[in-house]
Amino acid sequence: MKTKKLLALISLTISFIESNFAQPNWPLIKSAIAPSVSIPTEFKTPYKQALSVGGWEDGVFITRDGLNLYCLYTPVDLFSWQFVGGGDLANFSPYKRGPLFGMDLVTNPVSASEWLQSDILISQRANIANNFPTWTLSNLANPVWSEGAPQINSNTATLTDLFVYASNNVLPVYKTDIILLKGVNLNPSVQGTALPAPVNDPNTREDNPHIERLDASNLVLFFDSDDRTGGVGQLDIWYSTSADNGVTWTTPVQVSTVNTTKGEQQPHLFNDGSAWYLYYTGTNTLTNKPEIYRAKQGTTGNWNSWTNKESVIGAGNSFGVGEPTLTQYGDISFVVIYADTVNGTSTDKYDADPWFLPKKGSPLSINNTQNIASLIQIYPNPAQETLHVDLPDNSPKDIIQFYNSVGEVVKEFETAASSDISISDLPGGLYFLRMKNNFQWNGKLIKQ
Repeated sequence: MKTKKLLALISLTISFIESNFAQPNWPLIKSAIAPSVSIPTEFKTPYKQALSVGGWEDGVFITRDGLNLYCLYTPVDLFSWQFVGGGDLANFSPYKRGPLFGMDLVTNPVSASEWLQSDILISQRANIANNFPTWTLSNLANPVWSEGAPQINSNTATLTDLFVYASNNVLPVYKTDIILLKGVNLNPSVQGTALPAPVNDPNTREDNPHIERLDASNLVLFFDSDDRTGGVGQLDIWYSTSADNGVTWTTPVQVSTVNTTKGEQQPHLFNDGSAWYLYYTGTNTLTNKPEIYRAKQGTTGNWNSWTNKESVIGAGNSFGVGEPTLTQYGDISFVVIYADTVNGTSTDKYDADPWFLPKKGSPLSINNTQNIASLIQIYPNPAQETLHVDLPDNSPKDIIQFYNSVGEVVKEFETAASSDISISDLPGGLYFLRMKNNFQWNGKLIKQ
């Protein structure tokens, strides 16, 4: 999710005030976050991807086979840098957070001592039974310019058909354009070619592309923009088609059956075998938080015919969710934005991580024990009298142990798939939790 775009979706006035509180405890904050699943009959429990780091991981994309994960990465608190620091490319050190992964944050056109830009990271696994290993810097990384929003329409074990991403390396105004590559490997070393007009306009931003091949010649491209003429919201989704394998494109049309004045973005097309669906990020009119929606194509071949809009993933107690992409099984990779409104400071208040929502029946719904453990939900946190525990479906019973600050076990409780635990007997304070038998899981709890 691009900074300007996500904030444009949220009709909030954010006041950044220096605080005397401690810096955010991000591991503890993230352990208590629970995005909501709007269709529990179809999906299981979402969890944070194990490779998440302290930097800003956004624009996350998973390939259909579930083996390759990409993200746009910026090693700062991106929201605070943008809206408190003014987005000064040559002054980002106060907002720095997370590993650099070898990014070049020095080379720049104005002889500054530092220069902030975003790069694409990639993580690849040999099979879906494994967690994604750590991120590595992709071959698309450049100094000075930012690259992000990667997407692949299909791939073999080594090659892609169509690979699109966004870059602001567009002279002279540096607005984001869509770049296309054909027949490259999964970690391409070539930069690709910017799509021609009328798709890319040097005076407007085109971002978050999604491309699909319909046959040997016909392609369809969806993207979003916040400043193209003719849009209805702060952000709008557009589409264009090509009948000559991407050489020329039709004039983009805004998707009026989805776009509203609230703003929609991050389109993702998915065919479940019987129909096309458009997944995207919109705004919940009650909470004013970004959440993930989908709509079904009403008329075959009509890319502005979307019906039966429904929420898929709500923000829950997070700041917002977005960036939906799907595996071939219907699982959803997405991004969660966190905000610490208590201890957050003007330079460290927000963070973003990749999450995953397994679809019921998918081979990705239950992997190894580490992934199973990541599905465990314990809430609320902080808690006063009762703690609710949710284990993955069909998982065995286990013993949850409560440790105090000196490592003593002060409480044990046998838990099944769904259990309520009374904690009224525990004094207020911080407790460390672990599953004793079947799961490699540890957590923290604040008893009020």
